[in-house]
Amino acid sequence: MGLIMKKILSMLALVLFLTSCASNGKSDKSIEDKESTNTEIEEVSKANEDSNNSKQEDEKEDESQKEANVGNQELLIDKDVKIDKDNVFYIPNFYLVQFDRNDKLVDLDGNTKFENGSMFFEKVPGAITLFVGRSTDNNEYGIYDLVGKNLNLLFRFAQNDEFHPIGIIGNKVYGYHYLTVLDEDGNVVDSKNTLGYFDIENKDLKDYTGQFSTNVTSIANTRDKIYFINNESGKNNLYAFSPESDLSAEPELVEEDFDSYDIYATSYKDGPETINEYFKADVEGIHISDQVWAIPAKADGLVDIKGKYILYYTKSTGENPSDYEQNLKIYHAYDGDMVFDENIRGQKYLQKTLYYIDEDNNIGEFEIDLQ
Repeated sequence: MGLIMKKILSMLALVLFLTSCASNGKSDKSIEDKESTNTEIEEVSKANEDSNNSKQEDEKEDESQKEANVGNQELLIDKDVKIDKDNVFYIPNFYLVQFDRNDKLVDLDGNTKFENGSMFFEKVPGAITLFVGRSTDNNEYGIYDLVGKNLNLLFRFAQNDEFHPIGIIGNKVYGYHYLTVLDEDGNVVDSKNTLGYFDIENKDLKDYTGQFSTNVTSIANTRDKIYFINNESGKNNLYAFSPESDLSAEPELVEEDFDSYDIYATSYKDGPETINEYFKADVEGIHISDQVWAIPAKADGLVDIKGKYILYYTKSTGENPSDYEQNLKIYHAYDGDMVFDENIRGQKYLQKTLYYIDEDNNIGEFEIDLQ
């Protein structure tokens, strides 16, 4: 079984244990009318120089804005926003939840038993308000924007297709895209999984269908690359696309004979510099610097990497946990230090702060840079 399916099965298995237990800022400088022709020439020349300098500054700001859009989706969020019990929170890879008038935790349909709700959700890594939802009725997938307590459908995938997000770069939501082909009787005659993206701005879905699009075992992204592993005849190769690619051309070969079926990746700021790294994962775990981080068995939980940190979601360690409570441990991925250990019932990350619902249904805060 490929590691892509292991990752997805890990998410499904965790359900079982949960349910069982501006403008560019140009300063327009007007050119004053002068009586002297020579003065006019000098002013026009200076205006051209100022225009060129302005264009260069605009280009720098555009590049800076591109990086900001990639690395910090919080720019789109009001800095004065208040996180309290009127907000919607997320149980990773499963549910969106909120408090009702009686201070009880319910899903968006009002169910106290979240498995009775109409959808499961996966948050788009790197985005603040974007989720991929799966209908429990017909298994249809869609990309949604959570505005306040309202879910706005941005795109609905074809019936029997699946999409599992791995990240966002600019306006493109990347992920595993499972495509199925049906005959006239509705029977599956062909299927494949590949790398794809949905362009939010252009409302356009693109898939990689080239030479190395079959036997994709793992996908991950940094701010500057989208990586995937292709396995052909028992040989793994690591390939990458740039965010500018529409996936129509063939990717760059990054590593031949890549000795792993699975890959993880992260990006973070180190002063003014952006660090982009990918990591191999094997039966021992994820190899990050001198650390090896074990990957939980599929029935026990899941692991995620954000910025410099690695997050473990496992069964609650509380004496009488709610059915949907998780234990979240956060470690510094490079030195191994644990920085957070709480049983939580939902979370929301905004402005370098992790907001979470604790065991007593209170809202806790923990400052941490996960971007």
